[in-house]
Amino acid sequence: MTSPSTNSLTITCYNCSVDEKTTVILHGNPKEGTTSICHCPMCRIRSSGVGGCFVTYDREHVEIVRLNDERYSGTAKNQDGEHTVFCKCLSPIFYHTKDYKTDPELKVNMGAICHALYGESPTIKTSGMDALNFDAEFFMPNEMQHLNYEQRVLDWKHNTSAPNDDAPSKKPLPSSVLDAIKSKTYPAACWCGNAQAVCRGDKIGTTICHCSRCRQRTSTMDCSVEFPTDSVEYLTPDMIVTRNFETMVYNECKDCGTVLVTKMKGSPVAVVNLSSLLKGMGVVGDRPAAYDWGHRSNTRLHGPTELVDVVHHKFYANRHINQHDDSSKWVGVPGPFGGDGGLMDVHGNRIEEEKDDK
Repeated sequence: MTSPSTNSLTITCYNCSVDEKTTVILHGNPKEGTTSICHCPMCRIRSSGVGGCFVTYDREHVEIVRLNDERYSGTAKNQDGEHTVFCKCLSPIFYHTKDYKTDPELKVNMGAICHALYGESPTIKTSGMDALNFDAEFFMPNEMQHLNYEQRVLDWKHNTSAPNDDAPSKKPLPSSVLDAIKSKTYPAACWCGNAQAVCRGDKIGTTICHCSRCRQRTSTMDCSVEFPTDSVEYLTPDMIVTRNFETMVYNECKDCGTVLVTKMKGSPVAVVNLSSLLKGMGVVGDRPAAYDWGHRSNTRLHGPTELVDVVHHKFYANRHINQHDDSSKWVGVPGPFGGDGGLMDVHGNRIEEEKDDK
């Protein structure tokens, strides 16, 4: 693999057909020390991940060949006034402030860059840094930054510039959360708030997914709670658009494009983004990590114990960000969910012993 510093790198969206793919060519190096993970609510909710991971390029080094972004222009805007340019197939491409045609720099989706460099399984080891699972020298001449870390839903413990995340959480849970826990009725909401759903009863499980589709769609990794399909009700059905792809079905808000519920075709399981659930319960506009959730078991997630007490990493072999936690890391589908691919350690080495997570 050659360095992008001496070659151009072509990144594309994930789901579109070949002749319709959003296509961007990156020329030369990104700006030094700009590899970042943003934890603001928009990055978590709109992309259905734990945050947005990007690196900054000077605008003159970004050649836009084809851009299918008409559907969501102007709606995916974060608290800092930045817009996310999404392809019509839901893949985030880059972030800009006012006008991507004239802004002096653009923040480019690291999930798309990773996929362009290494395909489905970026198993290249890091050189120096232990955060991103590919050639760090190309993108991380300085430490990776965490932006808006106080708004995180996931604690980070690798050697990036994340502040101390071991400080005790003391804020009492709001009544909306306590009511949801007591009744086992968990509301979910999109980024703009126009699409809403409710999940009733016990979860099937909670997962952090590193598959190539989730990696590019979220730019980090998908963090979701899985429920039986028949336990999910759409409260605003007129606001829901169903999008069918080869193996996946996305039910999204027709205004902002947030995916409320994801399903694999033929599966009885509905996958609901954790940050959408937190927003539905009234906490995502606040700081999830500031609350006393009453647990710190094998998880680094902030949310109701009933939803995040045990977390499994799935398709960990496809990750592009190593995860330093005690959660089970499965090669593919977790064993408790019917998978048989085996377990891995933080760095992707196969291990033999089984964990007792249920």
